[in-house]
Amino acid sequence: MPRWRKDGRELFYLGADGRLMAAEVRLSPSFDSRVPTALFKVSLLESPDRQYDVSPDGTRILVNRGSRSEAAPMTVVLDWAAGLEGK
Repeated sequence: MPRWRKDGRELFYLGADGRLMAAEVRLSPSFDSRVPTALFKVSLLESPDRQYDVSPDGTRILVNRGSRSEAAPMTVVLDWAAGLEGK
């Protein structure tokens, strides 16, 4: 599940130990990579969907931690504005 920083100067990926890694790269004049840095450990669900993403500048990372337990029920209220009339 690799993700590139928007400018292509950093590659983020999941290490074999479950840590999110970041490696600075240079693409020109030839490909060169610095030693990867372990950012933090993540616990992701097995899913074909994106489990994390990186902001364009690489300063923020959003992780879908999910839950392995049963999801709580959700209530959807339709036409909620009508319930406010007269109050």
